[in-house]
Amino acid sequence: MTVEQPISPALADAHRAAVDDANRWRGYCVDKFARAEARMRQAIEAMLVHPDGAGLKRPSMFGQHVAELSKSVAASGPFAKSGSKVWDALVKCESGFALRNVITHAVSTIWIDRQGRWLWHYHFQPTGKEKPVESGSLTQEDAELLRCDLAASVRRLDDHLQSFIKGLNPVTK
Repeated sequence: MTVEQPISPALADAHRAAVDDANRWRGYCVDKFARAEARMRQAIEAMLVHPDGAGLKRPSMFGQHVAELSKSVAASGPFAKSGSKVWDALVKCESGFALRNVITHAVSTIWIDRQGRWLWHYHFQPTGKEKPVESGSLTQEDAELLRCDLAASVRRLDDHLQSFIKGLNPVTK
């Protein structure tokens, strides 16, 4: 009796598939960050025209959007009462948002194991004087967990921001 063994794809094909999968993952994450930033920008614009929004800033970068929105809806902020759910959603986004610059700007290498699972190894140079290069790795499994967490937390943030914006401008209800 003959036992047939499955033929594994050539190493180059397996690596190409891993690179494509990792790039799809990064693209998905970048899209979620961009959508979150766009909705945060809308919320900040709505706060700027609201009477309680005096003194708020119009940020230009992702981290500044998160900081300005967080400051505004925090317990001591001018929108604490109406933005409490936004605050909670922002807290749940922290872990995904903390990796935003690395996922978006890092230079990386994809390694694969014998089963075709990939490892994303990255090098990221933060802006600023004398900040060291950050290096690290993320397994395919961890990347998938991050993708799922990011999808859920950004969806929750988006839902709460839409309600928050409508609450600030009752005419748009």
